[in-house]
Amino acid sequence: MKIYAKSSNASQTLVVQPEGSSQATIGAYVTKTATNNEGWLTYSFTSVPGNVALLYIYTQQAGTLDLFEIQVDGYSGTTPPPGIPSGLTATGGNTKVDLNWTAVSGATSYNVKRSTTAGGPYTPIATNVTGTTYTDTAVINGTTYYYIVTAVNAVGESANSNEASATPATPVTNRALLVITLVNGLEKEYDLSMDEVNAFINWYNGRAGGTGSEVYAFNKNFNLANFLSRKEYISYSKIETFEVNEYKVTQP
Repeated sequence: MKIYAKSSNASQTLVVQPEGSSQATIGAYVTKTATNNEGWLTYSFTSVPGNVALLYIYTQQAGTLDLFEIQVDGYSGTTPPPGIPSGLTATGGNTKVDLNWTAVSGATSYNVKRSTTAGGPYTPIATNVTGTTYTDTAVINGTTYYYIVTAVNAVGESANSNEASATPATPVTNRALLVITLVNGLEKEYDLSMDEVNAFINWYNGRAGGTGSEVYAFNKNFNLANFLSRKEYISYSKIETFEVNEYKVTQP
């Protein structure tokens, strides 16, 4: 990584000022390695300030400075390395985490990296992602995952984005107490998920319309003892009425 410069003042010193930072002399980042017969000075970068998209290069001494070629941070020409992705968010779902971030100008793709520890180290889980969204489905409910995204183009890969975390979890649905009153006056109560209640109502409405089985089976998942399963069957013709008492499940 080099800068080639010609000056009318042999003692002239280049100055490098990273964008957004205080001024720093060229010696902080480069060393002068050679002068050729035509007066061109060769400055080689020994280090480059990280996460800097723009460097100002100038001189404070008298004389004219001509820059012949600039190669900074491993690239030359007009194509800069990609900027750093920002605005990364992570939203946990049921066995998935949805990621979103802001597009980076000049990026051709993105790499998504993950860790189970805040701050990393991160392992790539997706490369060559061409959009600004990604869904990670290789997750376990109840585990917290930490993500970063990098932008990529022909020059190279950017530094890490902000870190975002999420914990996928099984969705909590409401439940209900289904109370069925039989024609003989007896009552049957079932503590069910709303999916199970809706399945019963669909069966009941279908049977009222002349379709479906005469009986409906309720799974009884308590007091199984040595039984593999317990089921209770209710006949449609024996049902006088029923009511649904929905309640909200409180997270532990």
